[in-house]
Parts: sequence; structure tokens; C-alpha cells
Amino acid sequence: MMKTGITTKWVHLISAASLLAFGPLAFGQTKPIVASINANIGLYWPQLAANERQGSLPADSKFDMVLVGNAAQQLQQLVGGSLDIAYTNCDLAMKAKDKGGDVVIVGGAVNIYPYTIMSAPDVHQPKDLVGKKAILPFKTSLLTLFLNQWLQENGVDPSQVDEVFDGATPNRYAALKNGIVAAAVVSQPFDFRAKEEGFNKFFSYSKIGEFGFTCAVVNSGWAHENADKLRRHLKVMADITDWLYDPKNKDEAVAILTKVSKQPEPLVVETYDYYFNELKPFSKGMKVTKVGLEKLMGVLKDNGDIDKKWQMADFIDESYLP
Repeated sequence: MMKTGITTKWVHLISAASLLAFGPLAFGQTKPIVASINANIGLYWPQLAANERQGSLPADSKFDMVLVGNAAQQLQQLVGGSLDIAYTNCDLAMKAKDKGGDVVIVGGAVNIYPYTIMSAPDVHQPKDLVGKKAILPFKTSLLTLFLNQWLQENGVDPSQVDEVFDGATPNRYAALKNGIVAAAVVSQPFDFRAKEEGFNKFFSYSKIGEFGFTCAVVNSGWAHENADKLRRHLKVMADITDWLYDPKNKDEAVAILTKVSKQPEPLVVETYDYYFNELKPFSKGMKVTKVGLEKLMGVLKDNGDIDKKWQMADFIDESYLP
């Protein structure tokens, strides 16, 4: 079941309403996991597909899917206890741990950055962006860091670009389409849609290669107390990822994302072909990409975002994987 914009207050209200309507959980029943994503886009195809196909799951594997506005809010709500598991940026999980949050990465989700910077028709190269606005997820995002590095490598001081921020791909796409910005970081199928509308493919983050992007993140204490439930949930996600990679399921997979993203089916078909035949961004078996996360941790240390004392084992617990 998909919910939107959850807060601690709403969790309490939902729980109270459930008790009034249905009474307490029957003996032996378990409360569903509350999992979260931050947009109905291809980046979260496994979570969206698993949510849409919950009718085939056993009762003890069902979950509530919550749509949270952006990745930073996901971590805030996870740390605050409103969420059980967040499918969110790995770097934010590391930063939260560095700041004292009791969070841990229990699985890999997306290992390659499936993002593109699309630009206005008159913006073709880095120097064309000077004096113009570019919209990115948030100031401390690695997507922002990588763009700024690329600009510097091509002779443009990032301070010459007016960078503004919004945590949701649909909002960034809308800003580009409406002429508010000259460049926007978007994921699929919004980049394909923008290309059809005459915008340019300015920069592809897939050039970075394998690099820990999104992970399954939980509170360590909650995971310890709900180990079996968490293992069942991660098994569901591992299975649905395998299901998506199987070409015989393409039509249903496309139908699911078309429905939830409200994007034209041809663009979703293009996204499917790009993801599952070319990019292959989703981690099979929910395995954590240690090579990618080592690179990520190194960047965060070099940038002063986390303390240099941390080791990879401090951030990861693979004991819950199927």
C-alpha cells in the first residue's frame, strides 16, 4: 500500500485509526514494515513493482510503502522512528552515522548513478552554463559535487553557475520545462521526455561507473529486534529485482511504472530497455557494492563530510541479506 508524506504525527494517527476500525493485530500477526522511497520514478522500480504485486506475497511479507518528499527527509524520518526502512542515498546514511545516528546499510539498491543533466536548447557545453541557473537535488549531494568537479575540469568556476536545489526529480524537470532553469539533474524517464521536447543531454552521471548510490537503510536497534521481518522484506526486494531483469516480465514491469509514474508508455519502455539491457543499475540479491561504497566513503572523507576514522564495516551489516 502506498502512502504519501508521512510524519510521526501521521503514523500515530494511522495506527489509532487502524485500531478503531479493525481492532488490535490478531495474535501471531506482525505489523507490516513501513518502507520509503522519495519519488514514483524508474530509480525505485523494484520497490514500486513489489508494492504493486503485494497480492502475491504471504501475509508476513507485506509492507506499507511511503512516498517521502526527498532523500534528506527520509533519513530524518528514519532516525526519528517514523520509518522502518528507507531506500535512500548511501552517502546520506554515512553522514547520518557520522553525526551519531543509529543507522546501518543492510542492502544495496542502485549501484550506478542513473542520472542525466538535461539542458536548455542553447546550452551545449560547460561554458554555456555560466550566468545561468542549474537545479540539483541539494547543495551537499554528490550529484552536485560531481557536476562542480566536471565544470572545473572544463574551465568553468562553479561559482559562475547559479545553483538552486530541489530534492525531487519531477520538480526539477518541471523547472527545466518551464524555463525557470537552464539545466536540471533528472532520472529516467524524465531525461528521455526532455530530449523529445528539444532539450539537450548535457552530462551523464553513468560515466562515473559503479559507485554506491542508493541503499536499504535501517535503524540498527530496530533491525536487531525485527531481524526475521527484515530478512523477509529484503528477500522480497531481491526476488522482485530478479523478476524485473527477466525479459519475459517486461510488459508487466512497464505497465506498473507507467501507472505509478504517470509517464507515457513509450518513455517507460525506453527506460526499461536502458536499465535492463544496458545500464543494469539495480543490485541483484540486494548485495552491497563494496567497491562502490569504498569509493563513496573516500570521497566523503576527502570532502570533510565524514570523519576519517570510519571503516566500511562501520556502515554495513550484510547479515540480513537473503
